[in-house]
Amino acid sequence: MARRLLNLTGGYLESYHSVSMGNTAAATPYTYGIAASGSSLDTLLETKLVILWGHNPTETIFGHTNYFLQKMKQNGTRFIVVDPRYSDTVSSLADQWIPLLPTTDNALMDAMMYVIISENLHDRAFIARYAIGFDEDSMPEGVPANESLVAYLTGAKDGVVKSPEWAEKITHVPAQTIRQLARDYANTKPAALIQGWGPQRHNCGERTARGSTLLATITGNVGIKGGWAAGYGGCANRKFAAGPEMPDNPVKAKISVMNWVQAADDASKVTPDMGLKDADKLDSNIRILFSLAGNYLANQNPDLHQAVRVLEDESKIQFIVASDLFMTPSAKYADLLLPETSFMERWKHR
Repeated sequence: MARRLLNLTGGYLESYHSVSMGNTAAATPYTYGIAASGSSLDTLLETKLVILWGHNPTETIFGHTNYFLQKMKQNGTRFIVVDPRYSDTVSSLADQWIPLLPTTDNALMDAMMYVIISENLHDRAFIARYAIGFDEDSMPEGVPANESLVAYLTGAKDGVVKSPEWAEKITHVPAQTIRQLARDYANTKPAALIQGWGPQRHNCGERTARGSTLLATITGNVGIKGGWAAGYGGCANRKFAAGPEMPDNPVKAKISVMNWVQAADDASKVTPDMGLKDADKLDSNIRILFSLAGNYLANQNPDLHQAVRVLEDESKIQFIVASDLFMTPSAKYADLLLPETSFMERWKHR
């Protein structure tokens, strides 16, 4: 409704992507053609092995996720958690905890794929039927040599063999642990590698999302009951009720949600090279800011120090409107605070 109001009164500067899952939502379609790559959580009750990669559902994410995972644990599903932290999820679910150095996820994934392929544990039938780019024979016509997954893993592309020993030096995960993790994942069907959104909230985090989808693909855990395609997650077949008609936004320019601080500080620095869309430049800095149902102004931002500096400088953003259930750190910056109602406080539920 806020967007509808603003569209009817002159328009507003739109943003795209997400401070939550922007990298994985952008990366997953490069593997599957669609961002929503998950399944209904009740299908995981058929899973024999779950790898929670950078995923801490006991403390975070939606409540029903942990409900199903705890139910699976009671039914005997094996859990492996890959996470630098010994989280509540590790203590309550994990049969095995594999800590690694932060931001080294891709090296571990690469080494797993190397083991799976070199030991002939990949699902050849699934790959032949559904995938392109696995090896040189499956590459589309006209693609340069050594651009396939196998060429990358074996070092034909860059001269670096992505072996467990190579990954051990980067991740500090023992090579034998990497081999066993790869074998367990490839030899257990169905298996679900479920990736949290934390690992992709880093520079080049989209590569971690791609890595998980490649692991799911080469093991044939995509599109089967109890499997998980990894990447973004979420169900592609969700249906939403129709909302009110949305008038066109007179303002055509769009910025990445990650660039709102720069657009408020000095809009001239927000260029197409920085993700500005449908415009060559912004006409002015952001002067009015709406923060609705979220704590991302002072909580989820690539540079919190810059965000706080801009928020505290009243010459930058002249008016901030916030609407939330709680007095969050972001809400404390608001000139106008509109208390929100929870779903149990609304008339339609009485």
